Order: sequence, then structure tokens, then C-alpha cells
Amino acid sequence: AGYVASLQRVPEERAVLFAEVGATDTESVIETGSVRAVPGETVTLPVTIAGNPGIAGVMLEVRYDASQLTLKNVERGDVLSGGTFQAYAEDGRVQWYDIENGTNNDGVLFTLEFEVSETADGNIPVFVVLREGKASNLTNLDAGNVPVRFVAGEIALSASGSVFAVASVPTVDGAPIAAAN
Repeated sequence: AGYVASLQRVPEERAVLFAEVGATDTESVIETGSVRAVPGETVTLPVTIAGNPGIAGVMLEVRYDASQLTLKNVERGDVLSGGTFQAYAEDGRVQWYDIENGTNNDGVLFTLEFEVSETADGNIPVFVVLREGKASNLTNLDAGNVPVRFVAGEIALSASGSVFAVASVPTVDGAPIAAAN
């Protein structure tokens, strides 16, 4: 099978990039995490894999709005602890291979560290895709293509200086309890 991708909204209001590669029935999911931030802040997003049937090589590209975010660093995660890992923050390329052992672990592939622009606003989608859209850029130990679905994350911005807080009020039978003096 070839590489087919489409960007869609799902009920959770998150962008999802669906991609189908290879010809097996097992589908992996590579998901980019989401965080809240304020303009000027530096944040870290995990990129994870679930349903990993066994991979030996991967070449990905990180996609985001460069007018609002700067990719500062990419760090190897536990799933890719063996083999050779290379990441290039300047153009968002990430690659890894281990042709001797591969990995079938689920968890963090790598983390992305972004600096949010002082002028950034709204919710900024962040996702990874197979480099150049080639199905052959995610392979198993037999050099076969691995089916995958990509799920985008986002950096949700709030106004500078905003504070997110959650408070709870103790109740009895649904009525607030008055504080004693």
C-alpha cells in the first residue's frame, strides 16, 4: 500500500493526521503531546508510540508554525534508547535505526523543546509525519513498512501572566461548608 494522509478534527477538538502505510493489519499510533503555555515560555512535548509491532528504523519530520514556535532541542526517549539517534532542531528532522535489535516497546520516542514566541496566540498544532511522506521511512527488522496513524498535539496559549487554578469547596450534601473562625 502507498502513503495516504489527511488532517481531520475529532470530537476532542484535536487535529489528527491519519496515515496508512504498509500492508499489515497491525497499526501503530505516534502521538504528539499537548501543553498549555504563555507567550515567551519554553515548553516540552513528548512524542510517543503505542501499539508498536516492532520497528528498526524511522525518519520523521516535525511540523509546526515557525512564526509562533522555535524548535530548540530534540531529546531521545526511552523507546529509542538503543541504536543510532539523530535529531536536527534547525529543520525538524528526526531519525533512528537499530538494524540489529529494533524495538517493540511503547512509550516516549523523543521529546520536543519549543520556545513560544512573545507574539504567539491561539492554539498551535504540532505533529510529526514520515519524512517526505514515504512509507519506507518507518520499517521493521525485515525492512517491511510499518502501518501508522499520527495524532497531532498542540500548544494552547493563554494571555501572558494568566494563571490556571483549580479550587474545590468542601460540601455536605451538595451545600458548601462554612469556614469556622
